[in-house]
Amino acid sequence: MGCRKVMILDKVQPTSDQGAMFIKCDLTSRADIASAVKTIRSMGLSPSILINNAGIWSKGLRIHELSDGQLQEIFQINVLAAFRLIHEFLPDMRRAGFGRIINMASVLALAGVARMSII
Repeated sequence: MGCRKVMILDKVQPTSDQGAMFIKCDLTSRADIASAVKTIRSMGLSPSILINNAGIWSKGLRIHELSDGQLQEIFQINVLAAFRLIHEFLPDMRRAGFGRIINMASVLALAGVARMSII
């Protein structure tokens, strides 16, 4: 088997990395994602497994209380970041003939949550 490396892309470095490599990346920023991808590729690496696990919520604000900027941030993190990372790495996985993509969702997607309605 080949070399296995775990990389974490996030704005804040985890307190316990368990040996994973940290790459500072604001997932709301196309430029940051492109820079992180460039860093990974400059090491001669490309993921065979991509786990999109980033997600944020409205911090209890009702939908009509959210500003346009807050709503955009939620979509940038919860939807577009996963799309952009898949867009970058899926072609490499296809060329390699192997790859796995795991998109995580919050349990909030399965349950009614107080203070999240428009009423």
